[in-house]
Amino acid sequence: MKRIVAIVLAGLVAVPAAAAQTPAPTVVRFDSGDPPGLYVATLMQTGAGCTGQAVFDDTVPVSAPTFLFAPCRPTLRLSFATPQASVQLMARALVLPATELVARAHGLTGVTLGQAAVADPSSWKPLSLSSPDGAASIAYVDVRAEGANVGVDDLALSARPQPDTSVIGGPPSRTEAGDASFTFGANRPDVGAWRCSLDGAPFGVCTSPASYAGLAAGPHTFRVAAVDGYGAVDASPAAVVWTVLGPPPETQVPAGAQPVVGNGTATLDLGDGAFECSVDGAAFTRCSSPVSLSGLAPGRHTLAVRSVDEDGRADPTPAAWTFDVPDTPSVFPSAVPDVDADRIPDTQELLPLGNVPPIVGERGLARLISGTVYVKLPGLKQLSGFVPLKGVAALPVGTIVDARQGTIGLETAADSRAATDPLRRLSQSRVAAAIFQIRQARQRRPSLRTQAVATQLVLATPPAADVGCRRQPPAKGIVRSLRATAKGLVRVSAGGSFGVGRDATWRTIDRCGSTTTYVTRGIVRVFDKERRRTVTVRAGRRFVVKAQIFKARKGRQTPLAP
Repeated sequence: MKRIVAIVLAGLVAVPAAAAQTPAPTVVRFDSGDPPGLYVATLMQTGAGCTGQAVFDDTVPVSAPTFLFAPCRPTLRLSFATPQASVQLMARALVLPATELVARAHGLTGVTLGQAAVADPSSWKPLSLSSPDGAASIAYVDVRAEGANVGVDDLALSARPQPDTSVIGGPPSRTEAGDASFTFGANRPDVGAWRCSLDGAPFGVCTSPASYAGLAAGPHTFRVAAVDGYGAVDASPAAVVWTVLGPPPETQVPAGAQPVVGNGTATLDLGDGAFECSVDGAAFTRCSSPVSLSGLAPGRHTLAVRSVDEDGRADPTPAAWTFDVPDTPSVFPSAVPDVDADRIPDTQELLPLGNVPPIVGERGLARLISGTVYVKLPGLKQLSGFVPLKGVAALPVGTIVDARQGTIGLETAADSRAATDPLRRLSQSRVAAAIFQIRQARQRRPSLRTQAVATQLVLATPPAADVGCRRQPPAKGIVRSLRATAKGLVRVSAGGSFGVGRDATWRTIDRCGSTTTYVTRGIVRVFDKERRRTVTVRAGRRFVVKAQIFKARKGRQTPLAP
């Protein structure tokens, strides 16, 4: 009978509950010690003129002292007080020879449920009958050896299928060990053999304990079936499923990742996965990407990061970065002109001052949060023209932002109301780990000035990042990505999809053959450009669009997502 054993992770051996075991069959020995009322023996189709009855005989029993002897060359019918799922017996032909002995199981209506036959029944032979569906439906069994008398002994009756196998001990459900040993048993003492199978291989003869060595990393399944004294094999073997773990995880972060250092802060994009971090030799604690450190004193610091897998195993060789936090002045001279109050003297500003309000379709305000960010204003055709963002700046729609080594905050108008209108809505977004272009449509119809307008962030490809996509086979790494936290209406456009979030945090990744959206907070509605459908992706979920995104292009060194 089938039983999937759940092995406890904390222990090396797990014992299934005994209550789940199928009871052993009741065995009728055909002597005075048998429980009364289990069966009725009737002689059917007897020889002509014979009037004998079935009796106990002590001449050649299987189990002393007696067996059931049926004279008159009959069909011996054994009817049961209650229907059975399994009927097993020892039988033979007596007095006269026979070439075959047949036992047939029947239901209450007389329908044949199955049969078993043995050749040369001149000695005791085992026969085993079971109902096809495992239900207790066998009402009686007919036993006949054509032209001979019949003897029956050791009649085993059960309302459940027989035999029933159980695994007593085995490995933990998840283990680093490539060896495994299993001990097993059955619900009855007459088991004469076992059949075992590993990972779907054919069943073969085995003994308890059964041991295996050199198992590959990954899931494995062990099955075992008992073979009882009547030759019946457990039709639903016991099974154990466990996993051999591979080597501990290795810490893998995006190529070239370096901490982005600001005023007492450091930020590092680790990519996807689970991590533990240690700062300046402190104990490792769980951390998430991007790692943001604050309150760092001026001077040299060390950040160590290690990957952690689902079993809590950590990389024994963490990745580490050493960086310096500069000592910044705490007082800004009040006499220096700084109309946008970003602590950057106006004489040092390289971009439009940030002392103006955002306007739909025209401009937004950008603030440097951490690290180093470069921007290129619209109208500049080549990659030259990128200048560093310092403090706050007013960026026209169409500006390209390089925030691969920093984090930027954007404030844009979310409708076309006047800047002085108290009902005017704004969108706030925080963007990191990306090159992108700011886009926003203008609302030219005054009647629609209250309608919400999305701010669109369109991924751009770093120079030569997509070269591997034109190889065969294409490269598997990340080509471009963008991490966004949005409050308001923000749309992130990538190669195979675009995602719209109002109060959410998500990461969009373009690879050679796919676009993946990972949502860590809130809800993002993702439009699949390939299938032309919209999918709602909730926190903790991801959505992947398969598409050949990067193709050979001419004349554009920083291609944008379509």
